[in-house]
Amino acid sequence: MDDYDFEYFVGDLWERMGWECNVSQASVDAGIDVVATKPNPYPQKTIIQAKRYGPNTTVSGPAIQQYASLKQQESGVDSVVIATTNTFTRAAEKRAEELNVKLVDGDDLVSMVDELGAEDLLEQYDIGEVEGAQSDNETQSAQSHASAIASAESEDGLLARAVRARDWYSTLLKATGLAFTALLIGVLSDGTNIGFLGAVNSAAETVFGILLIVVAVALYLDIRYVRRHSSWNPTTWLYLVGLFFFYITVPVYLYRRREAI
Repeated sequence: MDDYDFEYFVGDLWERMGWECNVSQASVDAGIDVVATKPNPYPQKTIIQAKRYGPNTTVSGPAIQQYASLKQQESGVDSVVIATTNTFTRAAEKRAEELNVKLVDGDDLVSMVDELGAEDLLEQYDIGEVEGAQSDNETQSAQSHASAIASAESEDGLLARAVRARDWYSTLLKATGLAFTALLIGVLSDGTNIGFLGAVNSAAETVFGILLIVVAVALYLDIRYVRRHSSWNPTTWLYLVGLFFFYITVPVYLYRRREAI
């Protein structure tokens, strides 16, 4: 699809998530591609910059700075989202985190289409084949570019891919349920050091310890997902510390997450 169709596609995709979207007219576009609003659970307003890029073009750090300033063009804007068919550079991801800009790359878009069952949207847009084949020099250049990006990947980039790799929200729910079960078994068998009940108590404590680590990892990765896909920015360290001292932070997080997404 062309650039303008991509803007409409992004708007349609956000509407599937419950937003009301207005795509800017090409003739009067001042830099904001899509304005998305949602009245519930509280009034929210997001501006979206849609960048349809080819495989050799990434969104850079300076571009994040530029698009973040678009927030000044509209009143009452809660967040800025940049959606691209390709990827973001390491500098762009770092700058976006500093400026509270949400990033949605090509992999995220594919995941959103899959999770929302929005494959039918693709059929509404004309998708043509790229005419001609790449020359050897173009292919080599593309491979070199890909290698450069790969070698520049930081730990943050690896974590970003981990966030996209699976549904950490589901893992968080399952691990939390199992952890509570292990904790309950441990409490019921507490004080018994011999025989079958003693072995059960020891096993329950071990399982609970392992599950607590799994919950912490899933919580951390899911928080990163939420920060990128909603206007809510949960304080990571607060929820993680609370997890180990006051387990109640998980139900609180799940409740607030449901309101945000």
